[in-house]
Formats: sequence, structure tokens, C-alpha cells
Amino acid sequence: MAKKAKTNGKTNKPQKVKTAVLVNALVDRVRSLEDRIEVLENYIDTETHEEPTVATLSAELGISPSTLREWLRTTFPRPASELYKPWGTLTQEMVEAARGRYISG
Repeated sequence: MAKKAKTNGKTNKPQKVKTAVLVNALVDRVRSLEDRIEVLENYIDTETHEEPTVATLSAELGISPSTLREWLRTTFPRPASELYKPWGTLTQEMVEAARGRYISG
């Protein structure tokens, strides 16, 4: 006669619940990391990996820096305290607007 396996009456239910909790935690962590990656991709200029300046953006657009600065002055007026000073790092809004203006026509 074949012997039956002994069982002690315990189930794997607590282990399954623990595994499900860990899987859910990992899924949440991956989503959080994906969100962070998206934010970083939006911040970094992926083509040059440089912060956008008048020099880098004008080179990308194929226009002179003075043409870009003139357009920036009329499109994004600066306070009097900033006049006659370098533009420094351009905002994402400025970069997108300039690309829209000079790339699309």
C-alpha cells in the first residue's frame, strides 16, 4: 500500500499574501522610478546634454545668437534689472517657443 504524505494542516496562504504585498510594493516602486525618469527626460536636453543657452540653442536652430536674443527680448521681456546682462540658462518654455518659431517656419 502506498504511503500518503503527511500534512500538518498548515497552508501557504500567509506566504502567498506576503508575496503579493512584495509584488505590489515592487510595482509601486517601478512606477515611481518611471515617473522620475520622465521628469528627468523633460528637464535634460537629450541631444546635447547641456543646459540650454543662447549659444547652444541658436546653433541647434541654425540662426545667429543675435537673432535669437532679439526674438527673446520681444517674446520674453525681462525686468529692467536684467537688461544688458547675459541671458544665462534658458527656461524650457523659451526653448520650446524658439524651436516652434524657427523650426516650423
